[in-house]
Amino acid sequence: MSNKSLLMLVFSTFLIGLMVILQIIRLAGAQGERQPYYYKAKIHYCDWMMVTNLKWNPDAVRNNASALIVVEGSRMPALLKLLDLSDVKKKSQQPGDARVVFDLEEIDGKVVTYYADMSHIFNSDSSQSRSVGLGFRKQLSDFIKSMF
Repeated sequence: MSNKSLLMLVFSTFLIGLMVILQIIRLAGAQGERQPYYYKAKIHYCDWMMVTNLKWNPDAVRNNASALIVVEGSRMPALLKLLDLSDVKKKSQQPGDARVVFDLEEIDGKVVTYYADMSHIFNSDSSQSRSVGLGFRKQLSDFIKSMF
């Protein structure tokens, strides 16, 4: 067998393997929901104990934030673990006074927003939430401090 024939055989085998892998990925994606890949986050943060005259929504937090933290790269997994978005489910919680907004950016440019009050994390339209407490608030504050 010549070098050219051997090279063609190796290349053909590689292409067949690649096609099989792509087909598996396509089929796996068709089986369930697409899992988002967040590569960047903007955290708009106000002090948890700050007193306001009105109940703040995410836009008020963005406009009055005491800190804007941009999270990228190797810090993203720690933030996503802290947020535990897989546990944000349909619940009938009424949002309180928002204090922190998480604008999570996907690789395609889509921005997904979550926000938190003292006791819950909510999706952008407040239709889903999960409970948080003092432990979450402390961990988030420590995470933010570690960025500086």
